[in-house]
Parts: sequence; structure tokens; C-alpha cells
Amino acid sequence: MSDVKYNSPFMIHMTLDGAGVTSNMAVDGSSVAKVFSIAPPANQTFILERIMVYVEDNASLDSGGWGGLGGSPLTNGFIMRRIQDGVTTEIPLTIKSNGEMTSICYDVSWNKWGAGNEFVAWRLSFNKFSNGIKLIGHKGDKFEWVVRDDIDALVAQYITCQGHILDTAY
Repeated sequence: MSDVKYNSPFMIHMTLDGAGVTSNMAVDGSSVAKVFSIAPPANQTFILERIMVYVEDNASLDSGGWGGLGGSPLTNGFIMRRIQDGVTTEIPLTIKSNGEMTSICYDVSWNKWGAGNEFVAWRLSFNKFSNGIKLIGHKGDKFEWVVRDDIDALVAQYITCQGHILDTAY
């Protein structure tokens, strides 16, 4: 990718069904999975370099559970997948706990500042082990995070995506 010119960087939240309706992932996906995604417009190509996952709760966070929802892991967990050229590829891991998320991320920031809610933030950088994830808008490519449990008791959960827009539309 050394001959590819980058245009501007992007930093956006994943949204429910890619429609921009809601970016707060604290939803009930237990009976019907909720799909949050990022997809470039038809005239752009994104290189997704990293995601930052933020979870906030008014309960104590436990490494064995998700957020402050208790010490037990989620039943179904979250999955990440990409859709490129109409082919869906699931990233081969299921995230069910704070500890599991920490195990795949380069950094984690666990915070409680004396009063108020606790929160944890993780950074997963795809460009540390690949060239990032290429998403071509006119091909309908996208990256998804699927919520398959009831996590609506959390105060908030967001995923911010960062990367670059390629100077060339493929």
C-alpha cells in the first residue's frame, strides 16, 4: 500500500444497522441480534485502522463479566465481521467478558475517578498486524459489531472507528 495516497482521516461511531439512528450499543440483542456497522459512501474507500470500544456503567466493572453487568460472561457474546465483495467473514473470536476484550487489545484504560460511573476503554488496532481493513463503498463493503445479548442496563457502549479515506475510489 506504499503507492496509495491517503486523503483525510476519519473518526466516526458505528451506528445501528448503519443507518445513523443510534450509536449507543447498550441495547437488548438477546432475541434479535442488533447489528452496528460502519460503511463508506459509494464514492469513497475507507481503510479501517482501529476501533476503540467504550463501556460505561454505574456498577463496579468485573473482568469476568461485561461492563458492570455482573461477574458472569455474556451468554452469546459479541462478534465482529466484515463484508467485502458480498462475502461475510466473521473474525474468529467471540467476546463475552471485559477480560476477553482486554486479551485481544493493545491497550486498555479502566477508570473510576472517586465518584460517578466507572468506564473502560479498549483500542484494537488492525494496522498493527495487517494493512487495516479496506472497505470499498460502491461494493457495499462494511465492518460490523453484532450485539447478541441484553446489555441495555449499561449506561453506554460506543465503538469509535478510525482510519483513512483513500485518495482513489476503487
